[in-house]
Amino acid sequence: MFKKLFSAMLALTLLLTPVGGFMLGDQVSTVQAKGYKSGKKSFNSNTNSNSPSLFKKEDSQQKSSTTKSATTKPKTGGIMKGLFLGGLAGLLLGGLLSNLGVLGSIIGLLINVFAIMAVIMIIRKIFTYFMKKRKDKEETAWGK
Repeated sequence: MFKKLFSAMLALTLLLTPVGGFMLGDQVSTVQAKGYKSGKKSFNSNTNSNSPSLFKKEDSQQKSSTTKSATTKPKTGGIMKGLFLGGLAGLLLGGLLSNLGVLGSIIGLLINVFAIMAVIMIIRKIFTYFMKKRKDKEETAWGK
């Protein structure tokens, strides 16, 4: 009974798929504001000038001396490296636990939960370390 109902629903879905695209219409995915660029925001804390204005005019000499160097360190890692290594770990773990059936799925879930908990605990330890360091620094500054 369920097999016949499921196969009928699947056939109906496949038959009505082109109708869904027609009913929803074509969504325009072009960007309207292609040429917009926002201005550079910066804050200059140099208050040596006796100018009454809040806004300072930059000299061309000052501007050329504050340019950043062209040699920057490239970023390593990132999300693609994490996805790649996570996928490899999943394939290896799935291959090791594949002959266990349902128990393999449960063990894989437990391993993933423990890994996520370990990452959260490491982040928490780092956060509390720096907060404690800041608190100790504030206490020593006030002579407690």
